[in-house]
Amino acid sequence: MGTLKIKAFIKNSGTSKSAANILLASLYDADGKFLMKSSAQVTGLFHDRESTIELSMQLEKPNKWTDETPYLYTLILELRNTKNEPVEITEARQVSENLK
Repeated sequence: MGTLKIKAFIKNSGTSKSAANILLASLYDADGKFLMKSSAQVTGLFHDRESTIELSMQLEKPNKWTDETPYLYTLILELRNTKNEPVEITEARQVSENLK
């Protein structure tokens, strides 16, 4: 069993208070196959304010990274508004040794 812990820092760089949003995290294996997702509510933020959102995902049998068999997962973070429209999307490669 492995746990991927995600810490996202969200900042309102606009000139007014932001509306509430949803942070959606989707995890894919090295072949691009969808594995799982997790989400969290993000409260509205005033101008120039930050919020930290923490998520975690449990993988039953994570592929371990070794020198002989390197393995990367893809994590996609989407900030979505209340209409479920994407506001921002970020992609990151996650080394399986980060799964604890």
